[in-house]
Amino acid sequence: MSKLTEAHFKKLLKDKAFSGIYMIYGDEKYSVKRYTEDLIKKIAGEDPDDFCFHVFKDFSNPDAISSACDIIPFMADYNCVWLKDIDTDELFKNLTSDTGKGKEITEKFLEILSKANGETIIIISQPTVTPKATGIQKKIIDYADKHGNVLYIKKKTDQELVDFITKASSKYECKISGANAQKIIQRCGNDLNTITNETDKLFSFAYGREVTEKDISMIVTPNTEYNIFKLSENIMYGNAENAYKILDDMFYQKQPPEIILSLITKSYCDIYRVKSAIRSSVSVSDLLGKFDYTGNKSFLLDKAERNGRNLSLQKLRKMLDMIFEAERKIKSTATDNRVVLETLISELISA
Repeated sequence: MSKLTEAHFKKLLKDKAFSGIYMIYGDEKYSVKRYTEDLIKKIAGEDPDDFCFHVFKDFSNPDAISSACDIIPFMADYNCVWLKDIDTDELFKNLTSDTGKGKEITEKFLEILSKANGETIIIISQPTVTPKATGIQKKIIDYADKHGNVLYIKKKTDQELVDFITKASSKYECKISGANAQKIIQRCGNDLNTITNETDKLFSFAYGREVTEKDISMIVTPNTEYNIFKLSENIMYGNAENAYKILDDMFYQKQPPEIILSLITKSYCDIYRVKSAIRSSVSVSDLLGKFDYTGNKSFLLDKAERNGRNLSLQKLRKMLDMIFEAERKIKSTATDNRVVLETLISELISA
C-alpha cells in the first residue's frame, strides 16, 4: 500500500485506520519501540487479551505463528500477531533466500504475511536488531510495502534532536537554550533512547528553571566518543592530570582498551584531515560527506580544527606513529593495556 512517514503514521493512529501488515524498523530504535507500542495499544488495547494478541520473538515455530494468524477475534476488534525483533540476518546466516532451506523458510514467512486481512493484523517490528536490507529482509519489506504499510525511521538530524530536547524540557517546566541542547547531543550522541534517559535525569534536577551548562556537565553522563574527544583535547593542551582522570573514568566504566585506542586514533585522524584539507585549500565543509561527518558529527571537524590549530602536519604524523605503535602493542603483546594507554598519553603530551 505505502511507505509511511512519521507524520502519516501518527495520523493513522489517530484515525484508527488500520490495515493488514505493519513493518516498523530503522536506525532510530527508540522511535521504533515507541511507535510499535503505540500501534499495539490502538489495535489491542492497554491490556491485550491473550486470545487475540500473540507475540513471537523468533521464527523457530512458523506453524505456531501461522495458527495464531488464523484465530478469529472474539470480544475484540482485531486478532494481532506481533513478530518482535526477528533478526533475519541471524535467521538466515547460513542460508540463501533463493535455494534449499532458505527458499523454503522465505516462502513460509511470506505465506504467513499473506494471512493478514481485515481481522488479523500482523506487526513486524525490530526495536533492537538492524538486519541488512537484503535477502529475506528485503522481501519482507517489499511484501509489506505492497500489501500493508512500512515505516522506516532514520536517525534524527541535529535540529530534530534539539526540538525533541526542548519539547521534553517543557514536561518538567524547564527551559533550555538551543546551544545547551546541542551540548547534550555532543555528550550523548544521537541515540534518542540515551538522550531521553539523560534528559529525564537532567530536567528532574533542574525542575522549574532554566538548564545551565553546569547542570549538563554535572548530570549528563558523557558517552565514550565524547570522553575520547575530551581526552584528546586535554592531551593537545598538555593537561596530563585531566587526561589521566578521563582515562581512569573510562576504565572504571569498563570501556575496552581497544575501543578507547580506536577512538583516540579517530580523533587524531580528524585533526590530520582538517590540517591536510586546509593546506590543500580544500574547505573543511567538503570533508563532511567524504568521511561521514553528516548529522550531529559535523561538530567534530570544528573541534578538530580548533584543537589542531597549533600542530604541524609533521608533528601530527609523529603522534599518529605513536598511536599506531600503541595499537600494535595492544594487539600483539601481553603488555598491560592500561600501561600502554597511560604511556601513550605521556608520549603524546611530550611530543
